[in-house]
Amino acid sequence: MSEVSSVGGFPVALDRAYDRLDHVWVRVEGDRVRVGMDALAQEMAGDLAQLTILSPGTVVARGDELGSIEAQKFVGALRSPVSGTVLQVNDAVLDNPRLVNADPLGEGWLIVLAPGERFDDELSGMVSGDAILPWFEAEVEDYRLKGVLAE
Repeated sequence: MSEVSSVGGFPVALDRAYDRLDHVWVRVEGDRVRVGMDALAQEMAGDLAQLTILSPGTVVARGDELGSIEAQKFVGALRSPVSGTVLQVNDAVLDNPRLVNADPLGEGWLIVLAPGERFDDELSGMVSGDAILPWFEAEVEDYRLKGVLAE
């Protein structure tokens, strides 16, 4: 696994980019991108009970629904952080959605995409590199101030 730091008690991997809106991460792996929920997103959702994800071969645009989540504190859409074609779905998380809660940055990944034409532009709008830790720290602090995260 990649270099992981802890921010406010949450693990944050530094080898990927994070979508600011949905707290979904993207890790570039050659000509593919792996996508998952970050630790803050899965904490906010609570224990995942059910997860559905689009089938391989499906083409999605950034913001399109990749699937849906039913969890302890959230029921709703899982949005794609980038455009592309679904190549692979993590069957392990479909069989055991709580794997996302247990290991959101590792074995709890959701999907692998072949990125679309606008990938570089989409990626440049995400948080990456040296900006990750300050951004994540500000997000944790904001969620705590709003009372949606315990101190």
